[in-house]
Amino acid sequence: MREDAEPTPLTLYGKSKLEGELVVRRSTLSRRATVIRPPVVYGPRDVDALPDLQGGRSGALFRIGRPDSYFSFIYVTDLIDA
Repeated sequence: MREDAEPTPLTLYGKSKLEGELVVRRSTLSRRATVIRPPVVYGPRDVDALPDLQGGRSGALFRIGRPDSYFSFIYVTDLIDA
């Protein structure tokens, strides 16, 4: 997504995250705030993404989406460090 492109969330969760971001942008904090839009976040207690990603340990490969698409993810402690 281009930096100047407006996001178009598809879920209520995504819409609530965008609304929170807009509240911060319009507030007095906007000059000091950094908005992070993380991709899929995985970690030790993850029950959704982590089991799929662990399949790579055994050499299993899987494809998500079209062959020319990319899948972004970040480990939870890396996101916290950011």
